[in-house]
Amino acid sequence: MKPLGGYEGSIGRMTAEGKDSDAATFANRRHQPKEPVRAIVYIDGFNLYYGLKTFGRKNLYWLNVFGMAGEIAQDRDVVAVKYFTADVSGNSDGASRQRVYLAALQEVCPALKIIKG
Repeated sequence: MKPLGGYEGSIGRMTAEGKDSDAATFANRRHQPKEPVRAIVYIDGFNLYYGLKTFGRKNLYWLNVFGMAGEIAQDRDVVAVKYFTADVSGNSDGASRQRVYLAALQEVCPALKIIKG
């Protein structure tokens, strides 16, 4: 029997005569183009902010979190980004900056869902 396409799998060989059909089915599925893996990215806004602040990364305060999510997810298809935060209290300047940042994020990333708690 002549191997088909030179494929020899661990569960048998595919042959030109069509024997070992389970192996042929398995092999055909293995070589089908796969759909990209979908991902939802969850971000804790306060931990992100204070992490950036702690490490002196003020240049990243206006970070595009949707773009960051795409980098984190690598070859996955990012279908949603959920950004968890709470309103800044006791600091009117901080609260104002937060409102502007969240509005800018929402404008640039319509698929971003901001969840306040």
